[in-house]
Amino acid sequence: KAQVILSDMEIDTKRLDQINEVNQLYERVISLKDSNEEYRKLLSTQNNDQLLKKALKLGQISLLEYLTEVNFLYQSMENYLQTEKDFHISLSELMKYRL
Repeated sequence: KAQVILSDMEIDTKRLDQINEVNQLYERVISLKDSNEEYRKLLSTQNNDQLLKKALKLGQISLLEYLTEVNFLYQSMENYLQTEKDFHISLSELMKYRL
């Protein structure tokens, strides 16, 4: 009888662990989705690459300033893509519980 109770407790523990994992994954997916949308809005409203090229061509900024700003833009794009990747990975992990 004690063995049956122990087995039931182990099953309940596993079930609670899975519920916690699903909840954490869900929260992560929501957070990454929000971050991804913010990045997308920010990057889509800015046309800094063209403006930087124009400022460099007109001599308003130095080559070093141009390269620094372009590096910042590419780093922002990389962060956006990494966030999107993390979102899709987390979403796929969450969807395995749906099946």
